[in-house]
Amino acid sequence: MTLQIALNPNCKNKESPEAIASGWLNVECDLEYLLEWAAAKGLCWAATHFGSRHRSAANARGSNVIAVDVDGDCTLEAFWATEMAQQF
Repeated sequence: MTLQIALNPNCKNKESPEAIASGWLNVECDLEYLLEWAAAKGLCWAATHFGSRHRSAANARGSNVIAVDVDGDCTLEAFWATEMAQQF
């Protein structure tokens, strides 16, 4: 399956907040590439394509990926209890 995502080579582990907004590259890749890019290298990615290579809700172009960010005070159990998850 080909994933439609955006990658940002200027942003690693969210250490550079000023680099998060711009410089996004819209790509189509497989899951193996995404895991190699994001998990292994700690680089930022988004589950959408962005117009003008700029991260904002207005520039989001859509995707075929649903990302669930589970960390901190969010758990998978809490996610699956939400109305959105129940509709899957």
